[in-house]
Amino acid sequence: MLLNIYWRNCEIRIWFSPEQLQAATRWGVDNEGKKTDWKAIAIEAEEIPNLLKAIREIKKCEAWFQCLDDRLHGKVKHCYAKR
Repeated sequence: MLLNIYWRNCEIRIWFSPEQLQAATRWGVDNEGKKTDWKAIAIEAEEIPNLLKAIREIKKCEAWFQCLDDRLHGKVKHCYAKR
């Protein structure tokens, strides 16, 4: 799994190899056994710390763009990227 954070859009993109995607996806049946067109991806325990780190980065990104928006609307602010 490759995880990228895109600051311009404040989004997280997760890339899977074909093997990972094949192993992690489940097609066609929901939890009640009914057919569906939905696709689910399993996230394993060892991947959670990376996802939590990405979520923290996205929160910083959102704060940055909120600061820029506030400044644009007249609030006197100095916006700094949190590291």
